[in-house]
Order: sequence, then C-alpha cells, then structure tokens
Amino acid sequence: YKYYKIEINLDKSYQNQIKFANLFQNIGLIFYNNCNYNKALECYQKTFEIIKEVHKENEHHPEIANSLNNIGSIYDNN
Repeated sequence: YKYYKIEINLDKSYQNQIKFANLFQNIGLIFYNNCNYNKALECYQKTFEIIKEVHKENEHHPEIANSLNNIGSIYDNN
C-alpha cells in the first residue's frame, strides 16, 4: 500500500470539525483493520484533538469517551 499524507486546514465551524473528526476516525479504522496500528493511532489522536476542542464545554461528552476508547484499542492490540 502507498499512503499519502494529506494536510487539511480545518474550518472552525462546528459542523465541519465534526465531519473532519469522523473522517479521521474512519481512516483510522481502515488502518486498524489492516493492522497498521501506528497510522491508526495518528488518526485516532487527531480525532481526539478535534473532538476535545469541539466539546471543550463538556469534558464528559460521549464522543470524547469514544475517541479515547479508540486510542485505547490500539494499546490493547500491541
């Protein structure tokens, strides 16, 4: 496989940030399912950064917990 690094400038609107978080999460899942855990972790961490910023008013939001769970799944498989 060839992997291409894509630089994305995130629009600061709520909807676009959520879309980008979902994009990174889905790409991370593809890497995870192909046992490329380092790349999956990068995507999951990016997802977490975005979600944490979007939900900074509510640090107990379920999307934050889901992002952390995805990161944890990487360490569970290593």
